[in-house]
This record gives sequence, structure tokens and C-alpha cells, in this order.
Amino acid sequence: MKEKLNDLFSNTFIAFNKYFVKLKKENRFIFAYIEFPTREEFIEYDKELYELVVIEEVSHKKQYTLLECEKYGTEASRGLIKIKYRVDRILDDVLNDLNMEFIDDAEVTFDDINWFINDKNSFEFDLLKSCVNTKEYVSEYKSSIGKIIIFKSFSFAEKKDNFNIGSDIVFRFVFDKKLDYHEFRKRIYCFRNLLLILGRRHIDFKEIKINSKYLYDCFDEYTYKPINNRYCEYLDHHTITIGSIDKFGDAVSKYFKIYDTIISIIDSYFCNLKYTLPVKVKFINVCTMVEDYANIFLADESKKYREKEAANNKQKYITSVVNKMLEEKVIDETKVDIVTNILDAEVKKDMSLSFKDKVISIIKKVNESFKFADSEIELIADNFREARKRFIHKGIIASEEICPILEMYCSFIEDVIYLNILSEIGINISNSVFECIEYNYVKDDLIIVFK
Repeated sequence: MKEKLNDLFSNTFIAFNKYFVKLKKENRFIFAYIEFPTREEFIEYDKELYELVVIEEVSHKKQYTLLECEKYGTEASRGLIKIKYRVDRILDDVLNDLNMEFIDDAEVTFDDINWFINDKNSFEFDLLKSCVNTKEYVSEYKSSIGKIIIFKSFSFAEKKDNFNIGSDIVFRFVFDKKLDYHEFRKRIYCFRNLLLILGRRHIDFKEIKINSKYLYDCFDEYTYKPINNRYCEYLDHHTITIGSIDKFGDAVSKYFKIYDTIISIIDSYFCNLKYTLPVKVKFINVCTMVEDYANIFLADESKKYREKEAANNKQKYITSVVNKMLEEKVIDETKVDIVTNILDAEVKKDMSLSFKDKVISIIKKVNESFKFADSEIELIADNFREARKRFIHKGIIASEEICPILEMYCSFIEDVIYLNILSEIGINISNSVFECIEYNYVKDDLIIVFK
């Protein structure tokens, strides 16, 4: 896809039917320079901001659309005035309105996604005929966003001394309705983030087609380099594949249903995974994930907890407060019922899950993968709460001896959140792929007393 995009830089285009346009790559961005020969013409077009600009190749009359253009300024040279736009995407077709609903079919290819299929016997050599036979792989799933068809695409490159075979996993989306450009982008990025969760690794787009037309990405992300090569090797043997998901279409549907509510958790999770961060920043992200997950998925449990605690303790608490107010003559007997009702409402409102209870709850929900005793979960939650109190609330600087322990707890809670999300979208976490989920910690180390 990048090669196809690079071919455009040597061409000259026309915009608005009469003005020359040049595309240039500067650092990691692509800019379009629209040239105006007179000041009057420049002023006329400078009045508006263009989200999209249709351009036509001068030599071949081929038309493209520059999408989500952002004005970067103006330049003047050799009697020409140029408006400079940063271009987000280029569509290999004409589009006159970003809100037009026209997308019902798309094909998306991602970099480094072969692990998801885990189909190692995709082709074989026929020595007698001196040729290569490819084996088709096609799977189709129904989901709330439409049909998802997964297949393999092969490429062949023959040179003097060798013959190269490449293969890509292609995800074809036949949507349940026609989408505009913004909704389409949201859906494919949402789906990409599902693959991020399943694979626990960074994934980039490689190629996108909309209704058989290429959609070029005009932004070069920094090349992602795994922080830990040994961890990546570990993931190759302990990554969930499509074959280990009982009903992939149903999992996609459930994921899309909760996506908007869990995006903050996904952001924190992959911030820790993708970047080399100070341990305290990672620890803050992990604590935020616990809070966000509990607020989203433990609301009912929190309500039951409040009701239980209120029933057990409120009468004792209310009686002691009322008696004290009577002793100090803050109220008299005529006000006892009023104060009692006020305190009753306040107790119910204030009784919420503590941070420790939230940690206990999210571990217990996926404990089939860890098999901790209740007393061990209690100790882990105590340790995690104590670390949060010292290094976040009190701002104590973690010593060199403590940093590896914080790293260990970060890795553990990340795995707990990961398993909880899989469970929420209907993936069976008792699958054998999760038997050795922990990598950066040993379970026995988690249940030592934190000092």
C-alpha cells in the first residue's frame, strides 16, 4: 500500500478544475500544496476550510479524493500563493460528501496478524511439477455489524535464484447497512482494537479497500518495536487464535456493544504494553483500569454490597450518632425520627466498594485461570491497596527494591483485566491457551506480605 501511495508523489494534479496540486511527504505526514496564480483567486478559496478535495491526475485523468484535510498555512514563491493542507487519507475514487452513506463492503489487511489464524500449512511445493499449490482458507461469521469473511491472499515474486511466497490474512466486512466515512472508520478501528486485545500486541493497518477502491493512510506511525522480544516469543505460543473462540461472530457483537464503555480501559492497557513507561506511570494506569472496570461492570455488585453493609451496620451507626447528638443537646426527642431518616439515606449512599473490594472482585471473576485460595486473593488485594496508598496517594518514591514488585503487580493486574474483558465478550477463559498466562511474575510472589 505504501508503494502505491509513493507513486502519487511524482504526479501533478488539478483541484477545483483549474489549480495545480502537488503532494509532498514531509517527516511522517503527507501535505497537499494547492497553487493559486493570483491573490484574488487565493482569497476566494482561502475563505473556506475543505474537509475533502477531489483532485485529478493531469496525465491519466485519474481522480482521487483527499480526505479530512487540515489547513496548515500558506506559502508564497515565484509569484504563486499556495495553501498547505495536511491530508489524513486519500481515496482512490471520487467522494463529494463525508456524510454520504455509500460504504457497504470493505477489505482490511493488518500487519503481523498470521498468529490469529495459526494456519501454518497454507501452501505446499509440488516437486514433480515444480510448482506451488496454495490451500484456501475461508471462514465466515455473522455479527451485529454484518458479515465478517476471513480469507488468505497470496503473493508470488520470482527472481533469478529464488521464489518468494507471501500471504496475508484479509478481513472482508459486508456491513448490515451502508455507512458514511466516519462510521466506517470507527468500525474498523474498533475491530482493530479487538485484535489488539486478543493478541496482546500492537497491530497496524496494512491495506484498506472500500467498495474495491484503495484507501491510503497518509500518516507513517513510528515503527513499533516490541519492548521484550522474549515476551513476543512467549505470546506466539500463548495467544488466543480464532480457532480457540467458540463463536467469533457473537464475541464481535458483544464487543461492539460494550466498546464505547471500555475504550478508556483499552487505552490504558495498550499504553502500558506499547510504550516504555516509568513504573509509577504504569502503576497509575493499572489502578485506573481497576477503577474504570469496577465502575462499568461491578455496579450491581456494588449496589448489593451497599445494601448488605447498610443492613448489617446502619442501625448500630445511626443509633450511636443519634445518642451522641441527644447527649450534646444538638437535637431533642422530637427530631430523632427526622435525623434517623437522613442518616439512613446517607449511609446507603456512602456504602460503596472499596478499592480492595474491587481488586478482590475482578480477581475472583477470572480465578479459574489462577486458582488462588480466597485468603491469597485477600492478601494480594491488601498488597495492591497498600502500594496504591504509598506510591500514589502519599507520593512516596519507590526504591530500587520496590520497583520490580510494582512491575510484577502491574503485569498481574493487566492479565486480570485482559481475562475479564474476554469473559465479558463471551470468550471461554478456561481454554488451555490461558493455562500459563503469567509471564512477568510468579504467582507465589504475589502472595508475600508487602512491606
